[in-house]
Amino acid sequence: MAEGRGLASYILTRLILAVPTVLILLTIVFLIMRVAPGDPAQAMLGAKAPPSQLELLREHMGLNKPLYMQYIDYIFGVVQGDLGKSFQFNTPMWELIKPRLMATLELVLYGFTLAVGLGVLLGKESAKREGSWGDFLGDLYGIAIYAFPIFWVGIMAQLIFGIELGWLPTSGRFGAMAPPQTITGLYTIDSLLQGQIDKFIVAIKHLILPATVLGVYISGIFTRITRTNMLQTLKEDYIEAAEARGIKEKLVVNRYALKNALLPLITIMGLQFALTLAGAVLTEVTFNWPGMADFIVSMAIERDYPAVQATVTVFAILVASVSVLIDIVIGVLDPRIRF
Repeated sequence: MAEGRGLASYILTRLILAVPTVLILLTIVFLIMRVAPGDPAQAMLGAKAPPSQLELLREHMGLNKPLYMQYIDYIFGVVQGDLGKSFQFNTPMWELIKPRLMATLELVLYGFTLAVGLGVLLGKESAKREGSWGDFLGDLYGIAIYAFPIFWVGIMAQLIFGIELGWLPTSGRFGAMAPPQTITGLYTIDSLLQGQIDKFIVAIKHLILPATVLGVYISGIFTRITRTNMLQTLKEDYIEAAEARGIKEKLVVNRYALKNALLPLITIMGLQFALTLAGAVLTEVTFNWPGMADFIVSMAIERDYPAVQATVTVFAILVASVSVLIDIVIGVLDPRIRF
């Protein structure tokens, strides 16, 4: 019972600590949009619009209010779950964001899963072969992968696997076929839930190239961290004791060394998830993936304050939620943390 209360207190503390981080980010975005050059009303009506019409539109948008009142309205709206309405479309922001957000999340989830799996595998195998050519190549991979811009890697993948070999689609999310009926917004999941294997195949084929490019690009950091942690763990006394007792190397590496080496890796997953979202922006542009990237850029150009603010708000809450979840997982798995 006491442990349960301690865990609940730990979770509550992490949630409370996440609030200032999100609030600071929302404040920065709000101020940047206001001080940046450009007038949302003029962006909608054009440079030759009469001043009287511009003033009426600004009043309708709420831009004639004092800056602090606009800020209070924005923050209170977020707290109440109201992201506002787009200036350009006069539509609630969640209706505009949701399908694009789910497209981005589908790309990020598959890419991030690949990054973790590939990075841990390469890092583990590299550490097992310390000082060998395999170790050198694994370490080189972890360093060199960041030397190539992600959009260049994407273009090369399109040229080789899409155009030259013709194996996979080079752009888009689904193609000419009607997508599956929306349940989660993730095409691969929705098609499976509805038993539409043909649509699942189409969705996964469109996803393979962008998700692989994103995953491989992000996997470098996981490779290096796993290798470093594994090398340290393999030199611990309990590992040497296990080897001395004749326990098989595979069992020692996978059950003892890898398990303990992964704890420090989990701690950086929140940051890496945020970096994966950032990498997804360029990946979406390269593969014409209909996610958040093109939307937020076009809305920023049009000076659509609610659209940009809502997009950043959703991303901030998403990243903060993942970070809190990872903190909770670490708290449960790490025996050094006591509730």
